[in-house]
Amino acid sequence: MTMATGHLLPYRDGELLPAANGYPLGLLAEAANEEVRSELASGDRFTFVSDGILEARDAKGRVAGL
Repeated sequence: MTMATGHLLPYRDGELLPAANGYPLGLLAEAANEEVRSELASGDRFTFVSDGILEARDAKGRVAGL
């Protein structure tokens, strides 16, 4: 899992969306974060995950689904 600005990145059609690294929003008033844009198509499927997905483990202790 990859993070940008303190949040897990979303997936589009099973692939991570590109994002720039930076400070979490609101951490530093003078921080400037890079903007990344992606073209979205009709029918794209998005998956958003919370930090709980990183805590989900299988019987062998591996991160579930990875």
